[in-house]
Amino acid sequence: MNVLRLLEALADNLRLVVLNACHSEALAADIPPRVKLAIGMSNAISDTSAIAFAQSFYEALAFGKSVQVAVKVARASVDEEDFDLVRLFPAEDPEGLRDQPLLGQ
Repeated sequence: MNVLRLLEALADNLRLVVLNACHSEALAADIPPRVKLAIGMSNAISDTSAIAFAQSFYEALAFGKSVQVAVKVARASVDEEDFDLVRLFPAEDPEGLRDQPLLGQ
């Protein structure tokens, strides 16, 4: 199965794809513009950090925070050695999508 084609087919219902897995940065970088935003990890991430990231990230989104703020909150919850692994795509955000709440729109 080609993941990018699947995401393209489902894109009208998606605004963000989170690849909370080791070495997922390259795939996450290819997801926009099929889906507006994507998150990937630049290297291996510990299980503890991956779980902490997911918990904090989705909790922040549920409380109405923007994707950018949710990423910052989630990065603060991971182990120190995993702090810099999180990547949010696209790198440029001229539409300001990162600063908008994901839920409730």
